[in-house]
Amino acid sequence: MSYTKYVLCLMLPLVLWGCDEWQKQEAPIANPFVSVLPDQIITLDGKLYPFSASIATSATHRIEKNGKLVAYVTSPLVDLKQFEGEYIEVDGIWQEDNLREVFWAKTAKLFESAVAVEEPKVKRFTGSDFSFTYPAAWQVTETAEGQIALIGDGGLGTDPTLMLTSSPFSSEETRLNQNITINGLAGTRTTKVDAAGRDQETITFYSADGSKKYEFESVYFFDDINKRQSVMSVIKTFVVGADEISKALSAERQVRLDAEAERLAESAERERENEEKKQAQLAANEEEVEASESIVDKILESGGEIKDLIEEQFEATEEEPEAPEADTDPDKDAPETEG
Repeated sequence: MSYTKYVLCLMLPLVLWGCDEWQKQEAPIANPFVSVLPDQIITLDGKLYPFSASIATSATHRIEKNGKLVAYVTSPLVDLKQFEGEYIEVDGIWQEDNLREVFWAKTAKLFESAVAVEEPKVKRFTGSDFSFTYPAAWQVTETAEGQIALIGDGGLGTDPTLMLTSSPFSSEETRLNQNITINGLAGTRTTKVDAAGRDQETITFYSADGSKKYEFESVYFFDDINKRQSVMSVIKTFVVGADEISKALSAERQVRLDAEAERLAESAERERENEEKKQAQLAANEEEVEASESIVDKILESGGEIKDLIEEQFEATEEEPEAPEADTDPDKDAPETEG
């Protein structure tokens, strides 16, 4: 037997055994995100719970949302135990794992708001027959005289940003020329300079029946542009009467409903996109498995051909007649020479 045939005889069983073992158990993936593109990452959110099952799986946790299972989860990069019982957001990819679809988390963090509700930027103050909104960072207090003091944008307790005084309007009083209208309310705007050189501005509105007046007073320096804008943003929301207050509240409620509808639509769209990505990832994983199995089959087929070739060589070697051994005795049958 030649040296090449001998080596093939030794190598073939090892090749066949190695291919068979590779088929039986695949090495675990240490990091499945190496070849994943950013647009292939999926984001899920929900409450995280520990997970254990009787069948083999790499999932260590599960995510639930609104009482329904979102995903079985595992991660080679994140310690998910620290998030157990928390509402979280995870980024990752889907992988097929022993007949289960498992979500492999690349990152995880606490979800800041389970319902994605933003902190209100303004608050509403409602008096006996009037209402208005003001910046949420401002403070509102009522004085002993019944005035409403709004403090913000650097205002001090002794120097409010804006003061509102509500009082009866006597028919004996003279109504100044009306030069401003806000939300259907006719009013008068006047400005004078105080002893400190500041602009002291007063805006007075009158009730529809003429029985009450509402005076807004504020003081500015010449360059207090931001303060002026903040004060006017409050005054522009001022309404008087039960009907007008109800309209203002309904409008605010509609804004919240529209924002919630938009949030739900965005959530549904994200879930749809996530499902499309999930199916694409699972299909790609299946193609990779089929390609790997095809390679193994080819190797096994090649191994079978090599095995048949070696067996043919063995048979051919056994059938070949042995060549007679050469006579190495130099004196045998040697011709005699005359002396």
